[in-house]
Amino acid sequence: MGCKPSLSSSSLREGIYIPMVPLQKTYRITTHSIEPSGVVLYHIESDNVVVTKRYKDFKVFHQEMRLLIEDLPPLPKAGLKSRFKRNNVLMIQARKVRFQEFLDYVFAFDDEILNTALAIFCAVKTQLDDDDESW
Repeated sequence: MGCKPSLSSSSLREGIYIPMVPLQKTYRITTHSIEPSGVVLYHIESDNVVVTKRYKDFKVFHQEMRLLIEDLPPLPKAGLKSRFKRNNVLMIQARKVRFQEFLDYVFAFDDEILNTALAIFCAVKTQLDDDDESW
């Protein structure tokens, strides 16, 4: 008696069993865009889907994760001073790096609740009608 791997998750090459490792899900901040109002949107790519999040979205998600994770990396500073230079390329790049560190830190936990929260944060939101929203 014993467990044998299924062929759907493996490959047989010349009689040799080669396990197929599923691709690791990743969340990468690939680029950014700036809305006409001046708001910077950070583009997060996962599974060939891109969603956009602004600083405020990261701030809310960070506050939620602080309830579950100790020693969470801090977000970049925000305030009146940064508001006047929010379209500064160096500041945007620095924020992208810090946001990526934050996402990587949350993702590094092998925890179903945290991974689900991260997947929801990076999900594509679609509007069905005025009263109902779907993710």
